[in-house]
Amino acid sequence: MFNFKKRPYNLLLLTSVLIFIASFFVLNETFDIHWHDTYFIIALPHLFWGTIILLLTLWTICLSTYRFLFSKYLTWAHIILTVAASVLLVAVSSYSNNYYHGLAGMPRRYYDYGSWGALLKYNNSAKGVLIASLLLAVGLLAQIANLAVGLFYYFPRKT
Repeated sequence: MFNFKKRPYNLLLLTSVLIFIASFFVLNETFDIHWHDTYFIIALPHLFWGTIILLLTLWTICLSTYRFLFSKYLTWAHIILTVAASVLLVAVSSYSNNYYHGLAGMPRRYYDYGSWGALLKYNNSAKGVLIASLLLAVGLLAQIANLAVGLFYYFPRKT
């Protein structure tokens, strides 16, 4: 059904289905981001569903442009980096709020997250989100480069 050797982009579809199933297990959880003097609170199912929408969008793009792609290695790099970033984002966000809840769900200390250094020093989930974002960016750049070179060779210029 999936045949990953011929169609590696189906791994994006499989990952989105698995994340969709996992989203039902975190219905009452939130992901908190503390930045300067602002708290951003995101419901975990919304974060999971955003990841699913991203994966399904990339799967649709890969499905429609697969014949124009230049290199299978760049395609695999894009797929592996995107799946790794998605799984890391989901794992870090669901783990970050489960390790300590303090007194009645409130932490005992509040840290100043006024800079990137302070944010990364005290907030381990921010490191995971940053790494996942970088992996996703590199994967998307690989896909864009693969498609651009493939289109250049598929539609040669007339001289």
